[in-house]
Amino acid sequence: MSTEPRARARAADGFDGRAAVRVPRQETRGAVRRLEIDEATYADDGFVVAAYDAGMDRISASEPLAAGETFEGTLALERPLTDTQTVTVVLHHDEGGEPGERATVDDVVVLDNATVGRREFDLEGARR
Repeated sequence: MSTEPRARARAADGFDGRAAVRVPRQETRGAVRRLEIDEATYADDGFVVAAYDAGMDRISASEPLAAGETFEGTLALERPLTDTQTVTVVLHHDEGGEPGERATVDDVVVLDNATVGRREFDLEGARR
């Protein structure tokens, strides 16, 4: 089975209420140590929320969640991100507390991407 997602996530309502994941753009003054998740839910099975860096290396995972439960909050990263990059958050089936197969709805992987990293400042200190 391919390790690449088959498709980008649809809008949260595109899964007819069966699944959703939303991750906002995030800026910090230093290294990113936590990742904000606006919403993650999967109605069909128990699941785990997992985050991956730009190289698709796993950098965090939630505790297992029950089918239909919604996760809203932060994930502590296993290592800080020091460069601005695109982070991908994917819902996985729960396999004994670890991320298993990617969760899908109608053969579409449930995921979202967000840019996370340091704020950029110009010479006068104003945010760009």
